Amino acid sequence: MPSVHLLADLGATNSRFAIASPGGRVRHMRIFQADDFVTPLAAIRHYLAELPPGDAPSDAALAVAAPIVGGRIAFVNRGWSFSIDGLRKRLGFSRLLVLNDLEAQAYALLDLTTDDHRKIGRGRAAHGSPMLAVGPGTGLGMAALLPDSQRVIAGEAGHATLAATNAAEGRVLAAIRRQYGHASVERALSGPGLSALYRALSSSGRTAPEPAEIAHRAQARRDAVAVKTAQVFSRLLGGFCGDMALAFGALGGVYLVGGVVPGLGRAFDRRAFRAAFEAKGRYRDYLARVPAFVVTRNDLGLRGLAFYLRLHAARHRRD
Repeated sequence: MPSVHLLADLGATNSRFAIASPGGRVRHMRIFQADDFVTPLAAIRHYLAELPPGDAPSDAALAVAAPIVGGRIAFVNRGWSFSIDGLRKRLGFSRLLVLNDLEAQAYALLDLTTDDHRKIGRGRAAHGSPMLAVGPGTGLGMAALLPDSQRVIAGEAGHATLAATNAAEGRVLAAIRRQYGHASVERALSGPGLSALYRALSSSGRTAPEPAEIAHRAQARRDAVAVKTAQVFSRLLGGFCGDMALAFGALGGVYLVGGVVPGLGRAFDRRAFRAAFEAKGRYRDYLARVPAFVVTRNDLGLRGLAFYLRLHAARHRRD
């Protein structure tokens, strides 16, 4: 393992950077707006130019808000794309590892402390059981961690079809289908999803505010549509997380990562989330045992990359 690794968590809204020392210590963390850079290469070079000469990395690990299929990466919610090998060569690195962003965050679940998250309702984690990272942000990603084997399964659950559980939710999702053609999970359960929900719930057809403004209005309780938006978001997210907990047998817990839920603050309806999470008929008691948490750290991707590098090095030594 080289002396210093570049860590980069390249999201659709923010790009986070750090370097990892040989012992795994993460330092020199910086956050940039993704809008400030035309390409990932430009963002990475900007960060590298700020580093002291003695900290120049020779290898890198990236977390990207994109599916990892083949050697070319194309971001879903940003017009970025790159060739993994081409980026490695242009940066002059000997090795460049690329993980899905939720995959990296799921690895970080192994390194969380009790100060890093807040519990939502009841449930108690079963040691060694699968854990889920669900990330409403600019989009929505999900990954499952298998703690005993220290493996992560990353998929594209955010693009699955979102289900309604009553007529009111059905009308909301019908409005989203009219706008987008497909009411996927992330069309409602993301930052832009807050705006889509607001439009669907507004009887006046007025233009929806930006997601941060919706969250602010919902917390201040000075906009009835914003308050309703936060409540519907909470219920739909709870129902989706309950579905995923059933699919993966996630008795180790469901962890909400990403910026949307912390951004909603007290407007996030924890009771509505928990009720929808458990409302699965004969499996209500099963889900009542599954804890759910809001992760409060914003560097989870970087921490997960650092953990993965240590794990990767250990496996390489064993092989």
